[in-house]
Amino acid sequence: MEKMKETQRKTAQAAGDRTEAAPETGTEKAGPSRPETPYSKFKGENLGFMIDFLLALGVNPFQYGKMTDSPNNYETQLRKSLKDDDMKVTKAYRMFEVIGYKLEIDFAEPPEPESDSGYALVLPSELTEQKEVEYHNENLRFLEAYMRRHKIKKMQLARDIGVSAGAVMAWLKVDDMLLSHVNMIRKRYGLKVIYKITEKTD
Repeated sequence: MEKMKETQRKTAQAAGDRTEAAPETGTEKAGPSRPETPYSKFKGENLGFMIDFLLALGVNPFQYGKMTDSPNNYETQLRKSLKDDDMKVTKAYRMFEVIGYKLEIDFAEPPEPESDSGYALVLPSELTEQKEVEYHNENLRFLEAYMRRHKIKKMQLARDIGVSAGAVMAWLKVDDMLLSHVNMIRKRYGLKVIYKITEKTD
């Protein structure tokens, strides 16, 4: 039994202690956290995915710049962003692009409750096949797609997450927004944010 406990302890150390520090309110926050490092003090709610990815590559996030063709520039940018725990969506895309990866963002919706009607309806393919949709936004396609699916107008989105209508209109006009605002939308509508990271092929 003692040997098993020792093995479990070593395994936990190798993976890193993943219990996040409790918020200042005193409530404990369950779930994984990162090893104790110089950047552990950053809460990582908005940029935690980036920290986790760099750690998976075996890279200290503060040494990220060494993977780029402009180390000092990108390292300074990421340090500031980690300190603020925020950055624009387009900047996040660029941060991955310069190290040979592509980042895509999307919303994952909770599954719909199962019908208790006792039957299943299978529709003809012409009624279920996805129609080609033309989007106005490239960087914020995930947001535009979600708003279209649920018929959410800009004014409603602004009211729901507590920002001005002008802010929402600006996001969709310039095709960019802060990751913290992405998380505001996630929390308000009970979504998950999917960060899909793939190697660049071109």
